[in-house]
Amino acid sequence: MKRGLWPFIAFLCLGWASSDGNGVIPPPTVTSNTDHTFVLSAALTRWAEAQGLSNGNYHGYVVANVPRRIGVYTASMMRTVESDSGQGSPMGLYPSVAYLAKTGPLLHDGGRRDNEQLLHPKILTRALFRDKAPGHPTGGRINDLPELNRHGFWGFPVTGSEDCTITVPYMSGYDGNMLVIAPTGSIGIRLSDNQNNTVDGIVTILQTHAPLACP
Repeated sequence: MKRGLWPFIAFLCLGWASSDGNGVIPPPTVTSNTDHTFVLSAALTRWAEAQGLSNGNYHGYVVANVPRRIGVYTASMMRTVESDSGQGSPMGLYPSVAYLAKTGPLLHDGGRRDNEQLLHPKILTRALFRDKAPGHPTGGRINDLPELNRHGFWGFPVTGSEDCTITVPYMSGYDGNMLVIAPTGSIGIRLSDNQNNTVDGIVTILQTHAPLACP
């Protein structure tokens, strides 16, 4: 599965992307053969059409209802290149540190901002591995434990302070952009272009500030 930092949030809350309207200049498009991203985008487009949104524009809907509500107004977005030269499907963002710094608190606060619920609380709890439901094994192993995925979040398994296994959720983005959502309430951010999709170092640093305790 190709990892994308933002397609997960489309599954989680009907999408999360930058805007190419209201004065925000869209970046160059790139070609992608990510089949699951295509299927997800097509499904969301059909949902938007069923809701009466013009041209199935789920992108504009979620931009107005999530990023802009937390103070994020610009971010470079990647789109697929279509054979008919039409506008391609959104497939991910190049986020900034400021963007991710505003995203972390939204996730830690259960999807709420200024006492308003922006993300579905139960789905978000499940996505962050904060309930007892099992995650989906990816086939990979970390620390001799199975790597997990749930609603687009990756799960990094670590041993807690009392020898229990704690799953630390994180988002893995294009070329190695990472956002770790530590159960302690902290976040870890790394932006890079070296295709390093591991978060071992980030989790280690976060643990030095606040050790992960067993539930």
